[in-house]
Amino acid sequence: MELQKEDVFPVVEEIINEVKKSRDAAEKASKNGLKSNPFSTLEKRGLMNAEFVTSEFDKIQAKASSLPSGERSVINKIMVMALQKVALRKYQEMNPEESKEPENANQEPSEGGKPIPKRKRSKKPAQKAE
Repeated sequence: MELQKEDVFPVVEEIINEVKKSRDAAEKASKNGLKSNPFSTLEKRGLMNAEFVTSEFDKIQAKASSLPSGERSVINKIMVMALQKVALRKYQEMNPEESKEPENANQEPSEGGKPIPKRKRSKKPAQKAE
């Protein structure tokens, strides 16, 4: 299974937008505002977009990025999350029968149609070590 940039770009944008929304909500709820962090630094410089994140991720993997480690870490996390989401979607598209949740997924496992009894814990107090 090969992942294409066209598949990853929208997911990267989605993740970036989710983070922006949660940061905005946290900033509104905070009395003193939020401290600066690598994500906000990249955002202030106008670099928090799918094009930059994907191209910089390639540089990070090649050990050729000039960004500070905190900013590299943010980009790595965003890309790993995006790649996982895209890979899962691709897998589900290729194997639709495996991606469906079984009808009895929320039920207790059973033996021969009967529920397996849960173990009861002993009510004996723990012995003290002398």
